[in-house]
Amino acid sequence: MDLDTVCVIQLMQHANMDLDKVCVINVIQHTNMDLDRVCVIQLMQHTNMDLDTVCVIQIRQQNNMDLDTVCVIQLIQHTSMDLDTVCVIQLIQHTNMDLGSRYRLCHTKKQHTNMDLDTVRVIQLIQHTKMDLDTVRVIQLIQHTNMNLDTVCVMHLMQHTNMDLDTVCVIQLMQHSNMDLVTFCVIQLIQHTNMDLDTVCVIQLIQHTNMDLGTVCVIQLIQHTNMDLDTVCVIQLMQHTNMDLGSGYSVCHTTDAAY
Repeated sequence: MDLDTVCVIQLMQHANMDLDKVCVINVIQHTNMDLDRVCVIQLMQHTNMDLDTVCVIQIRQQNNMDLDTVCVIQLIQHTSMDLDTVCVIQLIQHTNMDLGSRYRLCHTKKQHTNMDLDTVRVIQLIQHTKMDLDTVRVIQLIQHTNMNLDTVCVMHLMQHTNMDLDTVCVIQLMQHSNMDLVTFCVIQLIQHTNMDLDTVCVIQLIQHTNMDLGTVCVIQLIQHTNMDLDTVCVIQLMQHTNMDLGSGYSVCHTTDAAY
């Protein structure tokens, strides 16, 4: 077996991860794609949904937003229309008013209530789309700061829960991909330490089996090179003691004779 196959088997055995989770880690490591892109690709492959459908489902699940809210956000992002234009379209669609009536309504409300136009539009957006104030603020934040939806949600979660960014990211990753904490620790270890999957597997093998590094290296050397245990021991003895091959052979031979 090649090293990748051995690592996949080790990761499945020692971390209780199924093959899908191992494949996610491999895809992230080998393609430099982040976890969200991998999940989108998997969702598209397993369900035959197109990318737009997957994105709508993900946004609704991740943020508990209804479909109207998602459509407003997508309309702003995909068409470069500002929030005002989207509100005009929605108001015309939901009330059957023409564009002139809508303009007069906004202008009249502004004159009679001394509210600025932004406040009027927020109230209208809440009334006509059944969005709450938080959702409206999220849309405004996206429009005014050029932040995407994920960034806004992370910022909200940090503000409302006093969690740091790492904790929020772990929670989001676990929720969006149904991976357990062990899988995330492996992914984080790979990303934050620049260790490859092999090194992480060795560390996990040492931790989960109480074997020292030497034992793990012996097992890996036997598996990857098809050498028997005696040959590996001779090589190790030569490396660790600076003995030549004859001395290493003599020690091994004497030890065998003693037994």
